[in-house]
Amino acid sequence: AWRGRGRAHQAGVLFTVLGLFLAAGRWNPVYFVLFKLVPGFDLFRAPARWMMLYTLGMAVLAGVGAAWLAETRLQPRLNRRTGPAAALVALLAVELLIAARALPHTHPTAPQAVYDLRSAPAHLATDPARRAVAPGASGRFLSMSTITFDPGDMADYRRIFLESTPPQLDQAAFDQLIIALKSQEILAPNLPLLWRIPAVDGFDGGVLPLQRYIRLLPLFVAGQEPVPDGRLREQVTAIPPAPLLDLVNAQYVITDKVRDLWFEDVYYDRQIGARLDASTRPTLTVDVPLPFEATHIDLIGYVDGAPAALAGLAGRTLPLLDVAARTDAGAGEPRIVTAGGAPGAQWADGALDSPLAPPDAVIALRDVDGGRQEYRARLALAAPTTPRALELALRPDAAAAGLTAVVQAVTLYDARTGMFAALLPSDRGRFTLVHSGDVKVYAYDDVQPRASLAYAWTPVDSVDAAAAYLGADPARARNHPAIETERAAGEVLPPGDGQGEGTARITAYAPEAVTVAVESDRPALLVLHDSDYPGWQATVDGAPVPILTTNVLFRGVFVPAGAHTVEFRFAPTTWANGLRVSLAALALLLLVIALGTTRLLSSRSAP
Repeated sequence: AWRGRGRAHQAGVLFTVLGLFLAAGRWNPVYFVLFKLVPGFDLFRAPARWMMLYTLGMAVLAGVGAAWLAETRLQPRLNRRTGPAAALVALLAVELLIAARALPHTHPTAPQAVYDLRSAPAHLATDPARRAVAPGASGRFLSMSTITFDPGDMADYRRIFLESTPPQLDQAAFDQLIIALKSQEILAPNLPLLWRIPAVDGFDGGVLPLQRYIRLLPLFVAGQEPVPDGRLREQVTAIPPAPLLDLVNAQYVITDKVRDLWFEDVYYDRQIGARLDASTRPTLTVDVPLPFEATHIDLIGYVDGAPAALAGLAGRTLPLLDVAARTDAGAGEPRIVTAGGAPGAQWADGALDSPLAPPDAVIALRDVDGGRQEYRARLALAAPTTPRALELALRPDAAAAGLTAVVQAVTLYDARTGMFAALLPSDRGRFTLVHSGDVKVYAYDDVQPRASLAYAWTPVDSVDAAAAYLGADPARARNHPAIETERAAGEVLPPGDGQGEGTARITAYAPEAVTVAVESDRPALLVLHDSDYPGWQATVDGAPVPILTTNVLFRGVFVPAGAHTVEFRFAPTTWANGLRVSLAALALLLLVIALGTTRLLSSRSAP
């Protein structure tokens, strides 16, 4: 190729050098200048992708070299000069072939890694709400898992792919298959796009990872630096409180079972839990979703508080919790969970190997890495009972002592049969377990709809002020959202008194068009919990209205009282401007070609 001449040779050299030059990324000082100054250059987040130019250039140069060899018709001869070069080329070819054996493309895994619809995604994909309007309009999900669990069908896959004769996969490919199946189960990014299931996670799964989306993440990962791609699954370790789930229209939460507990052949769901204290939540209701006749109530937890309050439990037994089973006939006689250091106390503090724990306390969980342990209290009911709910209340003596009861799991137990029913104590909202397989899917029962009405709002002057407003009290986002006046373009915001009733119903939903039917007895703010990306336009009954950025990221439109149709359409002016510029550039290119052709013809026709 070095002997080549002409435009093809020049283009090949240009692409090769340019690809290597840009692929250096931050090691190239010019790249930083281009990243900061050239519009659109910052969209290339992986500089190594510039190696595509290098590959194209080398292909062109190879073609130039092959053409030169064909034109010169050289007869290959081995001599003292060409022999070592040919041997070196052959050695390089063999080395590349051997080295390529370690690359991923030489270890393909089974198609199930991509196309196997696992049970949790299948449950979400069959949500009736997806058929009511469109899949994109159904409630989003939030996934949280470290994928350290083993799939339940891993042994079957092992027999099929590894233990068959001959094996269909090697160990490396089988390991990749298992990892892929676990990623499919929890719908890791970008898999929500594959199955068309709306996601909260901002890595191409639902709410796109815009700058404003990143501004919301500190609410979910307090004390951590959000990852730039907005992948919440890698940072969220506990189910967020209900106001945050409302904010992003998270109707489902997918979690694994790594935190759950099997103890003495009884299962305890430890995923959520609740803290009962005198100041914020002295009582808790735990729903029983399905009828189950129980003889005992099992509670997993521990007592917490200031060091002085915990020290006061040494050598004594203090009533901590009242637990009553409520049936159709009313609440039964409360059973008591006790705490302290005296023999007979059921709970103690959560410190690992706590000296306060009495010797007869039943330690159900020892978390060595976390330095914590939890206890089981088994409360006998007066008679076999089928409760509708359990009522938990912090005892007055415990409240006066400044103690907090941490209830991590509750399970109904039938000692006659050994059967059990795990319940969901939660201080973060009402949840229902709707699927249990390799992973669990919880439904948030009180989720805020994708489109909702608000009758009170707070104007803020910037995105920073809006983020601070939500950070101070996320619960305000639902009925008292923040509207950014900075992006209101001089729009006069009407006052809102918080009084009013109405409904907002999505009647059509497409990627670039959303229609909402609104009925309200008062003027209201319609909030659509989709990203307010530049280019969206709105109309109310066909009349254009401004879109107001609401709660940092979402779209808000003021709607008069009565019945109205609100339409959102994505019609960016940047696309039209880009089309005009492209057409002008095309016209200029055609003009240059025409002038060049005219000159060439004139020069050939000249005597």
